Amino acid sequence: MRNALAVVLAIGAVVAGIRAQAPDAGMPAFEVASVKPNKSGSLEMNFGIKGDRFTADNATLKELITIAFNVRDLQLVGAPDWIGKEHYDIVAKAHSPLKSGAVPVEVKQLLADRFQLRVHNDKRELPIYALVLASPDGRLGPGITRLEMDRCPQAIRDAEARARSGQPAAPRKPSDRPSCGLFSNPGSLRGGSIGLNTLANRLVPVVGRVVVDRTGLTGEFDFDLLWAAEANPNATGPSIFTALQEQLGLKLESTRGPVDVLVIDSVEPPAPD
Repeated sequence: MRNALAVVLAIGAVVAGIRAQAPDAGMPAFEVASVKPNKSGSLEMNFGIKGDRFTADNATLKELITIAFNVRDLQLVGAPDWIGKEHYDIVAKAHSPLKSGAVPVEVKQLLADRFQLRVHNDKRELPIYALVLASPDGRLGPGITRLEMDRCPQAIRDAEARARSGQPAAPRKPSDRPSCGLFSNPGSLRGGSIGLNTLANRLVPVVGRVVVDRTGLTGEFDFDLLWAAEANPNATGPSIFTALQEQLGLKLESTRGPVDVLVIDSVEPPAPD
């Protein structure tokens, strides 16, 4: 299971496009790095940043590539099977303290040096989903409400005021909906003052394809979306496709479209330390 850092860093840039470039000689590099195979068979996978140290425990090369280049699995082209099966422990020291909560840029150069990773950006015509209105009359479902005003500016001011005063945020329940933002759990997605383009992007890891908003609806919405998550074998309820239609009045149409991809030109297992 990925930790919170990896989950946060893996989200984004699917529809907006890949902004990464292949590593080159001018890219910042770690001062020293250790890469060792992990044969534990554990399902736990963790990434960490502390001071000038970056660590990856039981990580696959595929996971390292996705966080380093800010892409999803579905955007990798030409990836050999072993990069998602072999696990590694990495400890790397940077020349200066690293920024907490952000993947160090040095990781790209580490992958180039130790795994001989060479990549380039491209655009491919691939299967995607279009998020559209389910009803011909444009009627939305009972689980979504269009807002008259964007609440996010006020929510940001409130959060900044709490930070200045040292007041902690109120604890939340799984059933809570944020005033601005998204709360996500397996089988549930609750949004507050969110545009449908953001909802489309958030559906990508759930359905395994790029999702493009083609509803034509602008503005912000509150919504609650509940479905039977595949990760929970005991879950009951509708599929994500049925839930979207019944609860939000939206549906996913299968189509094809251009997708920004990261093409792996070459990669090799690392030499022993």
